[in-house]
Amino acid sequence: MNNSTVPQSMEIRQETTPAALLEKVLLGGNLAQLTPAERLNFYNATCNSLGLNPLTRPFEYITLNNKLTLYAKKDATEQLRAIHNVSVLKLEREAVEGVYTVTAYLEHGSGRKDSSLGAVSIEGLKGEAKANAMMKAETKAKRRGTLSICGLGILDETEIETIADARPFTEQPLGKTLEDMCADIDKLLKLPIFTEATRNTVHAFMAESPTHEAVSKKLAQIQRFIADASKEEAKNRKVAKAANDEPRQPELIPTPEQAQQEAFG
Repeated sequence: MNNSTVPQSMEIRQETTPAALLEKVLLGGNLAQLTPAERLNFYNATCNSLGLNPLTRPFEYITLNNKLTLYAKKDATEQLRAIHNVSVLKLEREAVEGVYTVTAYLEHGSGRKDSSLGAVSIEGLKGEAKANAMMKAETKAKRRGTLSICGLGILDETEIETIADARPFTEQPLGKTLEDMCADIDKLLKLPIFTEATRNTVHAFMAESPTHEAVSKKLAQIQRFIADASKEEAKNRKVAKAANDEPRQPELIPTPEQAQQEAFG
């Protein structure tokens, strides 16, 4: 990448080592700052550290409070219960003002004890729907208690649906690294069709240390703009040739400020 046209923040990001990036993610709690390959390594390392089988997909990704993080599935809590010899000593159930609660008392194989609460609304429910809700409260209590007694401060999948801003995340296929895409963007911005204002706008976006997904979308946007401009130019040349006249300027080229303001802001 040509250092003369790259913002300082982009140069710093290129020098960041994988270990430093992992440290940043762990401190900030946002896995979105990792590439898909780095997230896979992090996922496997997390499973290995806990003795879980990553092939069973014990964790899934979720976006919560604008941060990408992991939450535990049924496979995680069941494996943890077996590994740490966690036992459920007793369950206490209570229904108060339309809310059904279950308190689970658990014991770790080391002798340490803990308790956890699971609660669901049963207001207006009857029959099978009420029975399912009550069983869900018990499941919540057991799973949350298992994670707690094993020292894991992460969410269980039974808690996800009750969080308003929780959004599922689907991992994208492995592709170019963040540095490769930054280099591609910098190279494309040198094309004469782009105005200085557009270059500044994109460089300002890159200076904010965007995620791998955001940079990928920006690169795709730039590539689409170039492809559309090329098609427009080819069409105008064809029309001009048919009219046996001088080629008229394509619509996007003589007014790049308007076109690029609309495309890139």
